[in-house]
Amino acid sequence: MGWDWAVAGISDDIPRTTGPECINYMTDRRRWMETILLSTLFIFIMHRSWQRLQPIKLPPLPEIQKPHSPTRLFFLIALSMIFGIEMGFKLSGQSMIFALNPCHVQSCLQIFLLAAKPTKTTTALFRIQMSNLNGPFLAFLFPEVEGRTYPFEQATYWIQHALLYIIPIYIIRSGAYTVEDLREFHWSHIGTAFMLFYHFVLLSPLSINTKKWMGTPRDWAAYRIKGQNNTFYEVKFAQKKANTGSSKPYIRRAIPIENYLCC
Repeated sequence: MGWDWAVAGISDDIPRTTGPECINYMTDRRRWMETILLSTLFIFIMHRSWQRLQPIKLPPLPEIQKPHSPTRLFFLIALSMIFGIEMGFKLSGQSMIFALNPCHVQSCLQIFLLAAKPTKTTTALFRIQMSNLNGPFLAFLFPEVEGRTYPFEQATYWIQHALLYIIPIYIIRSGAYTVEDLREFHWSHIGTAFMLFYHFVLLSPLSINTKKWMGTPRDWAAYRIKGQNNTFYEVKFAQKKANTGSSKPYIRRAIPIENYLCC
């Protein structure tokens, strides 16, 4: 059986999701050097930024203890249902490897945040996930729906990514969780560095091992370096725009992070 439950349903007809081309565009030696050096850099950025964080201020106690509003419960039920349907598609289509997609991880986190009460821990998680809102936004600019052939499967793609962007804006305006000052970038440094670390340490080795979810084949070896540098700085501005409740985050050159780092 092996990986069949996770990768057997991924078709070779879509070259962006499978194939040896994306593995062979750089040497193993360079791939290992980049992974070790950049992962060390990401850990340093997260540690340094964490030490410089301002104390988290929670809402007043009556605000924390009050029951969830009908709107919040609606978003909780809606995202939970869409995410469950999406995982059902992955299981039936033998493509569960895609469950590690950052947007699916973010869906789990937002479900937890909607269900939980405000604490320093949940507020920290909320601020960190705000740095990953470029993912849902870019999913609309560069949709990956060719392999979605089940009825309603493409609809869940659009609904899920829309909710991932709508829910944080609702939470901010409801006052359940607070965000840092617009002039403070330590939380965005932590969130972005963790996202890049997640790609280099987990997704990249897993993709190479399974030869699936490879992203678009690359034609020059410095692609990952360019990608992480471009993403790190642009995501900071996207997060700050989202923190203001804007539906149009700043993206100078919007390219999906998966296209840089999945291989």
